[in-house]
Amino acid sequence: MQPDHTTAVLAPNPARTTHDPDRRLHEHQTGADPKAFTASRRPVERIHVEPFESENDALAAERKIKKWSRAKKLAYIDGDWQQVSHLAKKQSKPKPKPEIKP
Repeated sequence: MQPDHTTAVLAPNPARTTHDPDRRLHEHQTGADPKAFTASRRPVERIHVEPFESENDALAAERKIKKWSRAKKLAYIDGDWQQVSHLAKKQSKPKPKPEIKP
């Protein structure tokens, strides 16, 4: 079965889920929505498209990727799993708990 849901990463736009990455890119390039994030940030470049079997899987990936730093997204796109892991550890340091005074 051919996946029909994808998460596309557009620069400078964050990750988005779409059924048609080419149409999505064209909409951003032509300014179809003047209120869109990319309206004042053109040209837009598609830098990564990843297929998923279901829309739920694509949306879950989108939500996860959107929270990542730019450096982590670029490492992921490059397939640099060592750097992705390093950046994940760097950002997941536990925050100190506030001291509770009696």
